[in-house]
Amino acid sequence: MSQILSDENAQLNLVHMPDGRVINETNQDPAIPRVTGFVRYFVGADLGQANDFSSAVVLKDQQLPIYNGTRVVLGPRERTVVFADKFRESATSMWSIT
Repeated sequence: MSQILSDENAQLNLVHMPDGRVINETNQDPAIPRVTGFVRYFVGADLGQANDFSSAVVLKDQQLPIYNGTRVVLGPRERTVVFADKFRESATSMWSIT
């Protein structure tokens, strides 16, 4: 799966690997350095006790290769909240086995 980043970086062809690495495709051109970025997802949870809320969050952490006008470098690191929710659930219904 490949993706063009933006108009400014239209000549940069990014390949997203299954393990989360993002590599700029060089087409075997030795003049283009291969730069490896990443896209990662993190899941966090906070289990509330008594009358507290429980919460869950999914974060996307990425740093992609960009073309800065003279060479291919790693762009800025971006962290984005993909999903966040809080909920209140009783312990008996949450852990019941049927």
